[in-house]
Amino acid sequence: ALSFAIIGAISFNFILMPIAAFIYVAGVHETQMLQLKGVLKGVTAEQVMRIPVLTVNAGDSVRSVLHTLVSRAIKVIAVLQKERGGLGLVDVESLQNIPEARREQLPVGMIANYDVPLVKLTDSAFSVVEQLASQGPVAIVVNEDGNFKGLIDQEDMVRALSRYGVDESNKA
Repeated sequence: ALSFAIIGAISFNFILMPIAAFIYVAGVHETQMLQLKGVLKGVTAEQVMRIPVLTVNAGDSVRSVLHTLVSRAIKVIAVLQKERGGLGLVDVESLQNIPEARREQLPVGMIANYDVPLVKLTDSAFSVVEQLASQGPVAIVVNEDGNFKGLIDQEDMVRALSRYGVDESNKA
């Protein structure tokens, strides 16, 4: 990347400058992902997931669920849809976007996202990071043999990184 930038500047070939920047940014990102993969080596989804997990019923009002999330400082919650046998997720931001006048009558099940990514207890924590980064879901559902076991969101991953992170004394 540095070579492209220098050659581009010397030869007044300014097309090489954005290429150099792109290569640099991609290299930094790849380095960060490799470091993250090293830190999370051997760590499973089970070790990272949040338990116990609070759940709400699909028929609960948006107002009551929003109150639960705010009062417990939770960003995402699992929504159980017993009629369909499904599990969905809803986050604080989605609920806050509902007009105040509709929050009491509207069931949270109407807003929940039921197309949620699933991982198994034994899946690597790094694969969870990749899913959170690429798909942008608010959380990943941990599911084993059709049973809901837990949730993993970005905050859980940050806690895992601080728990399993690189030992500062080993850095050169």
